[in-house]
Amino acid sequence: MAVTENGFALHEIPVDPPIHKVYPAENTDDADAPAAEGDPNSRTFVAVGTDGSLAGFATVSYASWNRRLAIEDIEIAPAHRGRGVGRTLIGHAVKFASESGAGHIWLEDALRRHTLIGRTSPLHEHALPLSSLPTADSEGPYVA
Repeated sequence: MAVTENGFALHEIPVDPPIHKVYPAENTDDADAPAAEGDPNSRTFVAVGTDGSLAGFATVSYASWNRRLAIEDIEIAPAHRGRGVGRTLIGHAVKFASESGAGHIWLEDALRRHTLIGRTSPLHEHALPLSSLPTADSEGPYVA
């Protein structure tokens, strides 16, 4: 790269041997496509309250090509907010990510909620290393 009066210019520098990125042939990861039933790379975790009511859910998918688990959706029923349901669901996502071989978890910010799991930066998207997140090892009042 060189700085010019118009900004910068990129210059190609050949390497020997050339570097080629190869993606797995069986990779059908498509973040915008709905997960197929029985897809081993997708999970929906459902939390049920002690009264049997739906407390919340989290939908996640693992992409093998970049070793990333994406939290696609997480919703908590209003009556169950502030009781650790989200933390429990995230814990199950972390466990699945670890079992899948993920290097990090990807999620988009949802305002204040993510500060509850240790997030402090106000970015719109963030990759969280697995080691920084709670696990699903502890039992709480919710079944996921």
